[in-house]
Amino acid sequence: MRATHYVLLEMFGTDKLSALVLVDLNVYTPSTQEERDRRYTMLHNFQADRKQFAATFVRGMYQKPQTEPYLESVTEASLKTPTNSAVAMLAEYAVKNDLRPALPKLNIPVLAVMTENNRSAVELITSAVPGSQAEVFEDAGHCLFVDDADRFDTVLAAFLQKASLGSRK
Repeated sequence: MRATHYVLLEMFGTDKLSALVLVDLNVYTPSTQEERDRRYTMLHNFQADRKQFAATFVRGMYQKPQTEPYLESVTEASLKTPTNSAVAMLAEYAVKNDLRPALPKLNIPVLAVMTENNRSAVELITSAVPGSQAEVFEDAGHCLFVDDADRFDTVLAAFLQKASLGSRK
């Protein structure tokens, strides 16, 4: 749920949603000078050499080894987003990275599946969203649904089954 999603939540609510799954989402990052400098550098590196940035970024999304053709295909797919749109999305994330106000507005079943890096997001989500579920994947990268696909599928199926049963009441 990026800042854009927060705006959509504000505009449309959750009436048309039956459940929400948040995958390795950083809900809040304090705006320290060090963090702002890191994001500034990231945006400039992105614009200076997008292909190299994308290749490095994609490889960093996995903790388990992936084949080179697979990594290249993910990198190529990421490059299909026009650069100006990609920069705008990254800049939005860099400037507005506090989704905590949106969490209490989630009145539907929520599953947060996170890596160890986003354990603090689990705590924010489960404390702000009553009845939310969380699962931390300690041995997976950002693409935890690839690194630990069987576990992800099992957790997701159980959540969707439970959410479906809850919606019938």
